[in-house]
Amino acid sequence: MIEDPDALLALGYARWNVRDPLRVLLALDERMAGVAGLARDPLFAQMRFAWWREAIGKRTNVADPLLIALRAVPEIEELALSLVDGWDALGEGDHDAFAQGRGGALFEHFSGDLAWREIGEGWALARVDIGAALEKLRPLRALKANRDVRPLAILAWLALRDLETPPERRLVPGSPQRMLRALRYALAGAH
Repeated sequence: MIEDPDALLALGYARWNVRDPLRVLLALDERMAGVAGLARDPLFAQMRFAWWREAIGKRTNVADPLLIALRAVPEIEELALSLVDGWDALGEGDHDAFAQGRGGALFEHFSGDLAWREIGEGWALARVDIGAALEKLRPLRALKANRDVRPLAILAWLALRDLETPPERRLVPGSPQRMLRALRYALAGAH
């Protein structure tokens, strides 16, 4: 379901009790990024996002593996809807709603700490190269990640390091050096 090497790497650091919910949410995030990126017509994208909201909320009988996985973890339905709303807001040019829906709610949910909401918003913004991301991600250096938020903290750390590195020097997702950078952060919170 997930193709992003960074997300797959981060899931390796997830505790057993958060691994499945997080895997499903990151897969949904990837799918919504695809909807947002492939839709040349904003109306088409809005219709797809509306379909996803209805399919998640009404639990329609659709044989989509992602929806089946979502139904297996009903406690994340609200987060899934927030994620869809966030991607939909990006299509309308509302970067704040995108950041809150895509990253803020996700990070706050898994951390149980409001301070992580802003980090999540920065992570969301970094994925679409919006300038405010760096400012929102910098407090990550001072936060300690509890075990439930550690996979997301790794994603945020990699995003922060990408933003601080010139594009020609960024590490390729999935590369051994990038994996080592994530391991260093996960084990020691090293900066």
